[in-house]
Amino acid sequence: SNPDQADYLFRQLVSDYRKDKRRAKPNVRLLNTVLKSWSSLESSASSFTRAESLLTEIREFSLSSRLDAALDRECFHHVLSLGAKTKNSATSMKKLIEMMKEDYQNGNKRVQPNTTTYELVIRSLCQEGIHEDAHKYLREACTMYKNRKLRIPPSPESFQSVIEAWKRVQHQRSLSIESEEAKRPQDEQIEQTIGDLLQLQHQILGHSESTHSKVASAPKTKANEIKSANSTALFRQRWQRKVAVGVEQQIAAEESTTALFRKRWTT
Repeated sequence: SNPDQADYLFRQLVSDYRKDKRRAKPNVRLLNTVLKSWSSLESSASSFTRAESLLTEIREFSLSSRLDAALDRECFHHVLSLGAKTKNSATSMKKLIEMMKEDYQNGNKRVQPNTTTYELVIRSLCQEGIHEDAHKYLREACTMYKNRKLRIPPSPESFQSVIEAWKRVQHQRSLSIESEEAKRPQDEQIEQTIGDLLQLQHQILGHSESTHSKVASAPKTKANEIKSANSTALFRQRWQRKVAVGVEQQIAAEESTTALFRKRWTT
């Protein structure tokens, strides 16, 4: 699909609806179709900017209750997945996850950040050397998992990305500080931080396996017998899986809806 054309058509749809409420009403499914077409592109600063701009604009439109439904997590994930492939996008990535958190706090339960949300942002921050913010979001995700607000814990890759980011900082500081005596406190501080991260990773893994073991050993009913039997194996599979760049679910627009959308604006 052509993201430029899809973007133009959707914006035109919004503009026409603003002028005349009897016209076709924009909806989240079509927005996801447009954002998905942007996210399918290779890394591009201009593409990310266009996708972020559209999402931000429609978010404001949605907050005024003019869409058929509130924005969902996939809307943001399409843009975040593109940002994770784009250089110099970390600041915008932080803004997007904070938007999600704000909207969730304001009652939109469809947009609650999940593990993939955090991992996309963490990856982008680490790539740009923004290690402290990456560290903050990783700890936040771990806390949410412990409090059962996330179903899946942060992956080993996320921990490794943050640890490597700290190691790069340590290396850069060692090059800029000539005195061994001056280097020592900096090195000790970073080593302590890395050690804390490794300990946190161990705690999260232990907490996860304990939780899933309890589920697996709980009294079985006909309704949960199969689920509990496979629970621990499923968890281990998810934990070891490398989180792929992109969203958790691929959203395919219904053929009839897409056809009507294109026909309306190409004829």
